[in-house]
Amino acid sequence: MDLQLYTVNNGRTTLQVPFEILSLVFSKLRPQHIKVIRQVCHAFNNLSSWYLLHTAIAGSQTETLERLEAIAQHPIFSKIITDITYAVCSLRREYATRDEYYQDLRERRRFLEYKKRMPTIKQCEAYRVRYQEIYKDQAKLVKTGQDKHRIKMALHHMPNIKSLVLSGSAWKRSIHPLNRDWNPENWFIIAPSTNPFDNPWQFSHGFEIMSSALLSDGIRITSFSHSGRPYISTTLRLNDFAKPARELLHTLRKVTLYLHATCNESLTRQDEIEDCLSAAKYLEHLDLTLDEFDMNTPNLIPNFTNMLRTTTWPNLSYLSLSIDIDYGPFLGFCERHGKTLRCFQLKLCYLFGGSWGTLVEVIRSHLLLEEAWLECLSEEPFNDHAWELGDRLPDAENYLLYGGENPFKNGTLNLEFRG
Repeated sequence: MDLQLYTVNNGRTTLQVPFEILSLVFSKLRPQHIKVIRQVCHAFNNLSSWYLLHTAIAGSQTETLERLEAIAQHPIFSKIITDITYAVCSLRREYATRDEYYQDLRERRRFLEYKKRMPTIKQCEAYRVRYQEIYKDQAKLVKTGQDKHRIKMALHHMPNIKSLVLSGSAWKRSIHPLNRDWNPENWFIIAPSTNPFDNPWQFSHGFEIMSSALLSDGIRITSFSHSGRPYISTTLRLNDFAKPARELLHTLRKVTLYLHATCNESLTRQDEIEDCLSAAKYLEHLDLTLDEFDMNTPNLIPNFTNMLRTTTWPNLSYLSLSIDIDYGPFLGFCERHGKTLRCFQLKLCYLFGGSWGTLVEVIRSHLLLEEAWLECLSEEPFNDHAWELGDRLPDAENYLLYGGENPFKNGTLNLEFRG
């Protein structure tokens, strides 16, 4: 958007201001004071821009790409971008008729947003037409590879990027170009999902695009993360991560990683994942979730902590795991990181080759923890039970931090049937 800036001598200058800046300003003003914006344009100078804009959003839609390119072409804003977010906006399918859209909308509203009103038939047709436009636009960009090329060219002009985020909810932010299409305040409409079953894995697609662009432009990031809670729909497929990840991870200090694997994949790729993660020599923060799922062999979930069996990160201070744990390799991991690890979280972890009662004693003897979080822990051979099902384990957390009696052994905690 162009803003006309008036100088003291009545001269006139045109400044290209990204929508992110305007969104920020308008969000702070009351409706009756919107006209004030005309009087404060002089505040958009080189100094203030450093504080107002540091994140850019990439995505596989023309409007999102055009916004990114506008920022990349700006002589000031292109240099102050430090965080890049890839917005996963996966559209489920095409809707040939208004009635088809309306019926799907009714079913979704029944389970998701029953408090919001259904749009009128006329509104449904308008929403369906707009949905189709965005669906076809995204499909074309992905099929032709234009999204990959344009993001790469834009990032070439943003040399100071330090953080990459894959987000399935970035479209909900007011600064996203398509927020107005998918986030009406009072009406329920069909919005993007993260990874519909009949569409490509968009998180893997986004990771491939962004990692390729960053590496080809020689940009070394220090943080890579997913946003939101880890579910199957918000994970990277294991084989999609393993290929380009090693070089990208080399300079990382913070990693939040949600991976999805079938049993066969995880068994064959443990060494590859360990090799990738071990490349992050300066790693300080690791949040790792592995979703292993195979409908045909639900009870043959392999142990995946073998990937931690030899790796040592000299600066690692924060660890959060939601994976299956093998007692032996994990014990060695704790021994190697006793001098640095201070924050420790285990959630949805299944323990092989030992008991939690014994493992927490070993953890306490090796780690000087300042924070601890334990939740939904189970162990072999009680794979259908969990300690204090569905709840955190504050007694066990306090034991790790302050000592005392072991709650796994003195009867404080109970194994409960999952049902």
